[in-house]
Amino acid sequence: MTKVTKELKEKILNDPLLDTEEIIWEARKLIDCINAAERYSLFEQEKGKIHLNSLLNDGEFTEIQSPSPDSDWEKIIQVLQKNGISLDELVSHEERIRQKWRNKLIAKSQELKSKVLSDISKWSIGYSLSEDDFTEEDYQEIKQAIVERIKQNPGEWTIKKMFTSKGGIYGIWQKDILLVHQSFVVEYDDEYGELLVEHGKVHWKNSFSDQQWNEIEQVVSKDFLLHFAPFPVFLVASISLLFLGLLIFVKRRRNRKNKQASIFKQNKHC
Repeated sequence: MTKVTKELKEKILNDPLLDTEEIIWEARKLIDCINAAERYSLFEQEKGKIHLNSLLNDGEFTEIQSPSPDSDWEKIIQVLQKNGISLDELVSHEERIRQKWRNKLIAKSQELKSKVLSDISKWSIGYSLSEDDFTEEDYQEIKQAIVERIKQNPGEWTIKKMFTSKGGIYGIWQKDILLVHQSFVVEYDDEYGELLVEHGKVHWKNSFSDQQWNEIEQVVSKDFLLHFAPFPVFLVASISLLFLGLLIFVKRRRNRKNKQASIFKQNKHC
């Protein structure tokens, strides 16, 4: 792979095909990645280890492999190729790293899946279990195991629409459809307004596939009466003080008007 020297980099960035600030910025970043990939390649040759730093995000990696027609990436690659710069080393580096990540994820996923399936009742889909920790196949297997557990005792479960958190700068309550076990006690965190979840007793609807949720709906009863969110004490106090202040203001204004009317009558009689 040809290293992109400072002079060659300037020549590439001044090519008329790179005609916007955005495309020039992308080209500069890609050139830096090409040079970094060469350094990593030398590191691997000397140390016999893969350097685990990825240089491109998944979208960028896809684009340099198969750039969209007439896209900025296609223009950048054309200019690089015109100047004798190959992307092969960069692509090879990213492929090796992604394979290394996949291997690590597979090992981690299988280990965690065995732990979860050994006692599925202690885990909640959408809360204590995240798809980021598993391969897609393992995550689907775990979710299906939870579905089968629910189908064994469907009378213990209810589908409910509940307030789950108070988010955003305006404190607007978020509502979600949950699968709730009969032993679950609804409580909220006093400070942050989050639903306090017991592992294994609450599952989020949007974490299941459509097919899995259909299986659950066929056997589990529904309660879509929206459960009332706790009303913060400080908010009650604030509203009470505001109402009291308004009453005092109205009373004082009325007294002032009455006093002015009395003075006007006295002056009129004089």
